[in-house]
Amino acid sequence: MMFSKDMLCGILLSSTKMDLNIVSSDASAIGYRVRLRLNIRANAEFLLAVQRSLLQHGIETTYRSEEHSTRRKPILRIGGIKNLYLLKSIVNPNLPHSKGEWHSFLECVDIISEKKHLTLEGMERLFEIKGVV
Repeated sequence: MMFSKDMLCGILLSSTKMDLNIVSSDASAIGYRVRLRLNIRANAEFLLAVQRSLLQHGIETTYRSEEHSTRRKPILRIGGIKNLYLLKSIVNPNLPHSKGEWHSFLECVDIISEKKHLTLEGMERLFEIKGVV
């Protein structure tokens, strides 16, 4: 089974959870490493159908049947700036997100894709979005 573009849009707006991970790193010039991804938690059949549908749009995902040893449920992760940028084009930015994170997610994608996260201002904005500052 495949989902249409409109169905994918609805799934992304209702089921995704943004994961913005900022960790200190000596290898980075600014001292931090940023990882942005979207997670979808649901049953395996649904996640695999979403994965196949996203692949039709050139978006690669990672499916795991067990998220972690303490959380033995399936998860679908969408990561990598190229995939997240492609994902951005599927969803109308004016639509509301069920968790209220979509606008923050879009801003994070823009900051990272434009390499602004390598500047102090961009990194400070990511910390603000994450709620650390």
